[in-house]
Amino acid sequence: MKRNLTLALEEDLLTNARVAAARRNKTLTELIREFLRSLTGGDRERRASLKRLRTLMDEKPLGVGRAKWTREEAHER
Repeated sequence: MKRNLTLALEEDLLTNARVAAARRNKTLTELIREFLRSLTGGDRERRASLKRLRTLMDEKPLGVGRAKWTREEAHER
C-alpha cells in the first residue's frame, strides 16, 4: 500500500531536485522513491555481495605465481 508524504523544502532545493529528476526522465516522486530504496535496501545488498566475495576469496585465493623476471627487468625503462 502506498502512502503520501509531505515534505517542507527550500524553494531552490525543490527546483534543483525537479531539474535533476527531469534530466533523468523521472518524476520527483520516482527519484525520491529510488533514493529511499537505495538508502534502506542498498546496504543489505552490499553486505550480501561482500559476504559472497569473501567466501569466494577464501575458497580460491588469488596469486600471481612465481615471478619470472628480476627486479632490474621489472624496473627497466
